This record gives sequence, C-alpha cells and structure tokens, in this order.
Amino acid sequence: MKEVIMNVLLTQITFIIILLGLIYFLIRLFSSVNYQKKFDKFSLTSSKNKSLSIFDKILVKFWKFIRKISKILLKSKLLVKYSMQYDKYITYEEQEDKDSLNYISLKLFLVFLFLLLNILTAILKIHKFSIVSFLFTIIISFFAPDIVLKIKFQSKRKRVNEDLYSAILIMNNSFKKGENILKSIEAVIRKMDGPIKDEFKKIHTDISYGLSLEIAFNRFYKRVKLSDAKILSNYLSLLSKSEGNMDAIFFVIEKTLYAKKEINDEVESIYISSKFVLKFLIFIPLLFLIVFYLVKKAYFEVLFTTNLGLILISIFIILYTMSILLFMKVLKVKIDE
Repeated sequence: MKEVIMNVLLTQITFIIILLGLIYFLIRLFSSVNYQKKFDKFSLTSSKNKSLSIFDKILVKFWKFIRKISKILLKSKLLVKYSMQYDKYITYEEQEDKDSLNYISLKLFLVFLFLLLNILTAILKIHKFSIVSFLFTIIISFFAPDIVLKIKFQSKRKRVNEDLYSAILIMNNSFKKGENILKSIEAVIRKMDGPIKDEFKKIHTDISYGLSLEIAFNRFYKRVKLSDAKILSNYLSLLSKSEGNMDAIFFVIEKTLYAKKEINDEVESIYISSKFVLKFLIFIPLLFLIVFYLVKKAYFEVLFTTNLGLILISIFIILYTMSILLFMKVLKVKIDE
C-alpha cells in the first residue's frame, strides 16, 4: 500500500515538474520573441533575409496550432465569453497575432497533454490510474497558466501604478504647449517605456477609432483596476458631462494624484516599520525559547515525553498562531493601488 501511495505521489510530483518546465520553456520562448521585436527596430539587416532561430520557429508553429484550435472554439459562445477576461494580458504589439481565445486553447491543450501523460504512465504501470489523480491533473494543468499570467499581470499593474503620475505630467506639459489630447497621448508613448506605454497605445487606438475620451480611459481602468486610473476616469466622465476645460481638468488630476502619491509614500513608510515590529514580535519569543532549550534541555523534555506536555505544546502553538494573526491584523496598513 505504501509503495502504491509513493508511486502516485512521485508521478504527481513528476507531472508538476514537467508542467512547470513546459510553462518556463514557453515563457522563455515568448521573451525571446519580444526581445527580437525590440532589437529589430535597430537592426540594419533586411527583414526579407532574416532567419528565425529554432526556438522562434517552434514558437511560430506552436501558436499556429493554437490559433487553429481557437477557430474551432469560436463556435462555443460560452468559451468566447469566458475568454474575454484574458484580454488584459494581451499587449498592444500582440493584438494582431493573438486574441483572448488563444489562452483558452492553450489551457485545453495543456489539459489534453498532461491527461495523455497520465494515461500513458498508468498503461506503463508507473502508477495506478485513479479518479483522484485524473482530476488532479486536469485542475493543475488547466489553472497553472492562470497563475503565471496573474503573476506577470501584478508586476505590470505595479509598473503602471508607479508610472501613471509621470504620464499625467507629460500630458499636462503637452497641453501647456497647446497640443490636443491625441498629441499629448502620443507624447506619453514617445517618452515613457514599459506597460504604461503599451496601455497608452491602446488608449490612443480607442480614441482614433472614434471612442470618447471617457470610454477610452474607462477601458484603461477596467484593464488595470488601479485607483489612480479610476480617479482619471471619473474626472474625464465629469468633463464629458459638464463640458469643462481640458487643461483645467488635467491640472486638477495632476494635483489629486500628487497628493495621493504623497499620502501613499507616508503610508508605505509606516507599513515598513509595522512589518519590522511584526517580525520582532514573532521571532523574539521563539529565539528565547530556543536559547532556554539549548541551555536547559531537561526542563523541556517533559513536554515531549508526556501527554500533558504534548497538550500544552498544542495549546501554545494555537495561541501563538492566533497572536501572530492578531498582530498582523492590528499592524496591517493598506496601501491603496
């Protein structure tokens, strides 16, 4: 029985390692293509004579296969609706070659791939086939890409949150020069880099296709879900209803975001100090216990050799955990994003 359990556990661990390895491999491939696109702008070689690397060729063929699956999935309205939540993960440069349904195709492909591996290992008697391992494989392979995407998206949100105030400053400077809203957005695209540049490209495209300023920036807020973007969207909504002055509105937005940034900086400094206090309160009692145990081991032996001692240790662990949770709740400082 123990051998069967160990084999099943070993198989699941193997699946997880293979899955993580495949995801890492795909991320490396995506990164290599992104780097190539960036360096192509400065390349003197002709694009006609450009030869793709082996990794790029594999990636191109892989996404062609994924797009073929997506064409089949287009028949399902439910999957199309479900895939809309992945729009925020697609960058401006990827919009021509990739759509949100591709991510659903990728997830289903991974499910099929790892179910096939599960069945093959069962046939080869590497492990005993079971419903538990079958369901476990489906869940892990289906949701693992989401974890990777969310980690990358949180990193993107952080960068956007840090750079949004600078983008507003650039827009205000453009307004002072007498430029219109599209020119000010283009100035942000020229001068900024990273995710904020990508988002302002999308805003520029929305406005160029006839969407109102309010709708374009509201779509921006829905993609990044940041409070600063919400403030921006709300002010522009007021602008559209009151027909106010664009320069004045963006001046107010700049002052509002600056004041909010100052408050957040102060809150962050408090948060850092509270984290230090929390660590101090957690580790100092444990440090004293370890020191006393090393000095007088005999005093502690009764705790590990008697039922009453084990009960006391259990009570101590429960109370200690509760105190840590209480400290975390009391000292927690929320930094608004």
